[in-house]
Amino acid sequence: MSAIQQAVSSVLIDASRLRPAALRPPPSKSDLQRALLAGHLLWPGRSLFATAEPESSTDVAAMRAGLARLARGVGDEPTEIDCGDGGVPLRFLLGQAALTPGRWRFSGTPRLGERPLRPLLDALLSTLGPCGLSIERAAPDAPWPLMVEGTRQSRESSFTCEGAASSQFVSSLLFAAAALAKRERHTWSVIERGATASTGYLDLTLRWLERAGFSVIREGSTLSVAHAREVEALPEPPADWSSAGYLLLLSWASGGTVEGLDPDAPHPDRAFVDYLRQAGLAVDSVRIGDHLSFKVMGSAQSGLEVDASLAPDSMPALAALAMALPSPSRLTNATILRAKESDRMEGIVSLVRAVGGEATPSSSGASESLLLMPPPAGRAPRELFFDPKGDHRMAMAAATLAALLGLRARIQDAHCVAKSFSGFYGELAATGVKLERDL
Repeated sequence: MSAIQQAVSSVLIDASRLRPAALRPPPSKSDLQRALLAGHLLWPGRSLFATAEPESSTDVAAMRAGLARLARGVGDEPTEIDCGDGGVPLRFLLGQAALTPGRWRFSGTPRLGERPLRPLLDALLSTLGPCGLSIERAAPDAPWPLMVEGTRQSRESSFTCEGAASSQFVSSLLFAAAALAKRERHTWSVIERGATASTGYLDLTLRWLERAGFSVIREGSTLSVAHAREVEALPEPPADWSSAGYLLLLSWASGGTVEGLDPDAPHPDRAFVDYLRQAGLAVDSVRIGDHLSFKVMGSAQSGLEVDASLAPDSMPALAALAMALPSPSRLTNATILRAKESDRMEGIVSLVRAVGGEATPSSSGASESLLLMPPPAGRAPRELFFDPKGDHRMAMAAATLAALLGLRARIQDAHCVAKSFSGFYGELAATGVKLERDL
């Protein structure tokens, strides 16, 4: 790992002179975590996807470690499962720990402890609590540790869950249903109560379950899971479309390309290419084997109107793009952004205002929108100072915005990008951006 990829308190960026480069995103964090969990259902304890560089994401590393501990079983003392700052590791591993006899002691960062979890806990306890599952906090006024006593018993064959706050609740229960369907040799179901957020990520879960030999049939709000066939291997996870948004913007600013993306990957953040085209930019692609090389060209012609709930992880990058467009953009259904690694509504407002733009939140009932006005031509500041509040996507958005506007920037807590893309600053440097650590 190079010096610029190491953990630093802040990074100084000079993006005044860029050059073309061939940029490459890391493996998809969303796909890789689901693939690892699917592999755990089939072959507990087997190490999968060693070539996917687990160190490229602290979330992936937490998922690997947690699954390894679940596969090893328990000893006399509760087994520690540290989820770091990872919402997916916490929610997915909780679903598996609930089905695994023994005592499990979950921990994580303070911010992770603030993020929504109750609908998942209620769903697990409602079905498995009568059979011995217990989930409780060691101290009522503290999120950690979260103590789980798993059970192998079951009397029901379905979970019911509200997924409005996160599709990860339903995904966790689908993986739990798959584990039980395989163990008990009969169908298990997950019943969605109300609308589920970010259904593109739920589709990713269904795809990996099907690849692992499970059939998933939807009838209305009920998803029925059965173990349909044996499989010998799982495919390698594709490159990360969530990280690609930043790289596509860097390729536009520098005249370079983004390599290795799978055009057929069913990832919700693949929509970022559509956002670029909606703004009037040309996005050319050339097929190289099974993957595409993308090049973004031209001058932007308009602002954007985007439903943030469909691809929420793309919104920080889209906010950076909005500051380089000739007219305002609007993010609708944006409430989901508040419960991420930071309050991304507040983060986007801060980032926009830091470069002289305007960000105006509004609400209608429980739904929030955000109007983003780019800075007047020639009025953006020469320097950007930004604290991403520990949020990897906000840090990458700030660095990308500096490149789009040709600014110098100081980004606090710069190491937080390791949550999804530890090599981000290396890709940034490849475009000619000068980086200095500020310890």
